[in-house]
Amino acid sequence: MDPFLDMEDSEDTPLPPDTSARRKTLPSTHPAPLPSTSSQPAAQPAMARSACHPAKRRASAPAPSTTKPQDSWRCVTQPDTEPPQFPFCPVRIPGPQLDTTKSYSPLELFQLFFSESVVKTVCENTNKNGERRKAQGKKTHWFPVSVQEMYRYLSLVLYMGLLRANNMATYWSRNRLYKLAFTESVMPRRRFEAITWTLHMSDPVEDAHNDRKRGSHGYDRLFRLRPLLDEIVMACKAFYHPHQALSIDERMVASKNCIGLKQYMKAKPTKWGFKLFVLADARNGYTCDYNIYQGKLFTATGKGLSFDAVIDLLDVAHLGTGYHVYVDNFYTSAALFRHLHQLRYGACGTIRQNRLGFPRAQNDLPKRADRGAIRWLRDGPLLYTKWMDTREVTMCSTIHKVYSGDSVQRRVRNRDGTWTTRRIPIPAPVKAYNRFMGGWICLMPC
Repeated sequence: MDPFLDMEDSEDTPLPPDTSARRKTLPSTHPAPLPSTSSQPAAQPAMARSACHPAKRRASAPAPSTTKPQDSWRCVTQPDTEPPQFPFCPVRIPGPQLDTTKSYSPLELFQLFFSESVVKTVCENTNKNGERRKAQGKKTHWFPVSVQEMYRYLSLVLYMGLLRANNMATYWSRNRLYKLAFTESVMPRRRFEAITWTLHMSDPVEDAHNDRKRGSHGYDRLFRLRPLLDEIVMACKAFYHPHQALSIDERMVASKNCIGLKQYMKAKPTKWGFKLFVLADARNGYTCDYNIYQGKLFTATGKGLSFDAVIDLLDVAHLGTGYHVYVDNFYTSAALFRHLHQLRYGACGTIRQNRLGFPRAQNDLPKRADRGAIRWLRDGPLLYTKWMDTREVTMCSTIHKVYSGDSVQRRVRNRDGTWTTRRIPIPAPVKAYNRFMGGWICLMPC
């Protein structure tokens, strides 16, 4: 996974630009040999001039530097210690929370998330909506839907999600080249369309009562989805407990409806739809919890959308402590990571350099640094790391030390213009981020 993720708007206030006349640099020192635990040693040229030798100043007489060591970016050859780790104390044993002595059929597993009680509620509200449409004089071939018929309807919805067709009629085509026996055996086309047009999750009478609250604090924009939404969230939490590594990111649910909740995300495969903030087990991509984005006005703490989205998903009483949370640069901030540290949670993620609290220190990574060059700085529990790959990668972590001796294989351009394959050092936060945010591949497209 590429650590350069999409740049979205954030609530964080950017730092003012650096207006100093010239940047002070630390005295040049010769780097010590780089330790390595990899099976192949890391390439030394990547750690040479640009990694530990700041650019020379053109001034005739160098001014004395008053920078303290902790206010300066350090080279990878300078030792760093691994921060103390919180003990991992989950409330339940991580993994599926099911009877291991029982064998479950696919239908039984599906009914864990779509139980008969919630499907019965959907049927009752759908039937009420059907009678309301009849009373309004709308032409419809409607008769009440049962629980078993609703399960058959849901099976067709899942089937159509797996087997895409140009239009609805294709699934019931009588052409022997395109005929699909499954759809005809489950439900006639006219009945499927009637249920689709009448389907209603919530009580129509209560909908009208909620609509009258529009514009007030008591109005619920997700009221029509609540019966099914709350049931699925509860099931996600009840039947599985995540392992130590968690990841938080956005997921898009495609929609063409003209509704205020619909969002546009340029960098996602699904551009238009409902935006979900999702908490997943980084091992396998299982969705542990999620929230539907309702707009910036619904933030609770006043610290910004990115802060609130993470805190709302991390229920300490349900999860436990000692978890490691991996996020992208939309969420990462010094304020969030310090707050998670107080909750006894570790955190790691890419970070934008204009974030409030990002260090403005000397001896920064040169713009033309060799591939594999590393700079790092500690600020209390926070470790800031800069690493030069194809471009500069900036990380923040409360879990790792800067370098653990690992290396990766990259194509490096030589001075004569030729390209060779070399092993270059990789910081520990970058390696862990690439590993655990990779769980989101299981959820694509999103």
